[in-house]
Amino acid sequence: MPKLRPFQDEMPVPDIVRPASAGGFHQLSIVVQPEKVRLHHDLPLGNVWCYRLELGHVAHEGRGVSYLGPTVEVQRGHAVTVAWRNGISKAHTLPFEVIKVPNPDAAATLPVPENEPGRDGALPDAQDTMRMRLRSLQATLVTHLHGASVHADFGRVQPPLSGPGRMLVQHRSWRRW
Repeated sequence: MPKLRPFQDEMPVPDIVRPASAGGFHQLSIVVQPEKVRLHHDLPLGNVWCYRLELGHVAHEGRGVSYLGPTVEVQRGHAVTVAWRNGISKAHTLPFEVIKVPNPDAAATLPVPENEPGRDGALPDAQDTMRMRLRSLQATLVTHLHGASVHADFGRVQPPLSGPGRMLVQHRSWRRW
């Protein structure tokens, strides 16, 4: 892995968005979709899951190339319905290579081999029985909004948005501040 020069890119700042409002109802829709993004000046484009606004209004445009979800601006006391859509197709599996490296001596001093970048010492596919199953995992997302009141049935843990093409609709209220 190349040593990356720091501070080569503008810090990405996400858009600030507001829900669409009609008849006293406030709605926001955000899609998660794969895009090619350059995460650093010295790196090639890579596949990244990006959060993009589908329904709502951009109050202030962000800057830089951002894959982050937008900052949601809501008035205190307003209830908002947020639809999170998983736009990642079944063809897109998790964007990482699963590598398992045996640790010859767990008591050895750091670094532990599996924490080092690269594939040196990685077990071959035939010896790593989990690798093929992990490579075929589908994109399951867990989404949340900071600062919103969460219904007690979720116990502050959001349900997963399971699988490509699925949508999770959440009703949230901003009464805390």
